[in-house]
Amino acid sequence: MTLQEHYKFHSRKSIKPYFCLLLLIIFGITAFFTLARYISSAVTEWSSTIAKWHIVINEQEITNDVTTISNVRLINTVGGTSNFKAGDTCYFDITINPTETEVSFSYTIAIDLTAGENHLPDETQITEYKMFVGESDTATSTTIVNASSTEITEDLKLTQKQALDSQSIHRYRVYCTIPEEATIEAGKTFEVKPIITLEQIIGEN
Repeated sequence: MTLQEHYKFHSRKSIKPYFCLLLLIIFGITAFFTLARYISSAVTEWSSTIAKWHIVINEQEITNDVTTISNVRLINTVGGTSNFKAGDTCYFDITINPTETEVSFSYTIAIDLTAGENHLPDETQITEYKMFVGESDTATSTTIVNASSTEITEDLKLTQKQALDSQSIHRYRVYCTIPEEATIEAGKTFEVKPIITLEQIIGEN
């Protein structure tokens, strides 16, 4: 082997590792930017399909599928106070406000008057409930009930435009009659804790 051939041979050997390293760097940069574009595209596409879920019931934000509403106020139909005696009729309101929600959903309101420590006297009956829409004081429907407990079930199918409209607010006024033979302590405060079950309606939005 001549000196010139010897030089070329060792020169190629010394350049080869650098050439491989350069190829590896180029491959790494290409893979990085390709992955970055993929992730960016995927995040953008996924974010655009997520609809806002924000439902408030009696000023309580609902974060679970099943929620007990504890801030329900009982009002005597006579005098509008929280004082009751045997035979009185009282009512309480449940307001479902989905004005910041962009998905359709169904809801069930399960009302058990015997739940809780300060529940209404035994045999207290729900006699009827009325539904109001939006800010209206005129009921859109009245349902007569002949049982000590009841459930209110309804589908609320919203478009994004409707979700931002106060007309999507549903308010229920539930009337109860305390039995004549009930013994009520003076100044006793009663409470009702309805259980709300929510379920998104898939495919409506």
